Amino acid sequence: MIDRFFRWFLWLLMEAFIASLWLACISTAAAAENSRAGRHEWAQVATIDAPLAILTHYLDRSAFNGVMRANGFRAPYRETQGFAVLRRITSNGVVRYQCDVYLAPEADSRVLEHELRHCDGWDHQ
Repeated sequence: MIDRFFRWFLWLLMEAFIASLWLACISTAAAAENSRAGRHEWAQVATIDAPLAILTHYLDRSAFNGVMRANGFRAPYRETQGFAVLRRITSNGVVRYQCDVYLAPEADSRVLEHELRHCDGWDHQ
């Protein structure tokens, strides 16, 4: 019984450590992006106060452009490397959030970091 509790406790500590590392990386990336000259100024437009599911979609250029049009984005499609759609979903009185991140083939890790910031409720000012 104690061994089982000890394993559970270690698992819980490991999960908390991984979550804190992830948050630290996102915070560092956000701070670095804000400090770059010519980059976007950010404003928090939504508070994510419920579970958040992040779905990442890597698409070829034609599919990416089609999804952009379907989500109401306008040209220039060629220059856009990624976008995110944050949705608040309420079913049976339970609130949850889903963020779909769409990335073009040429998108790099900076684009992913940028779009994840949108998933956290931030937008361009």
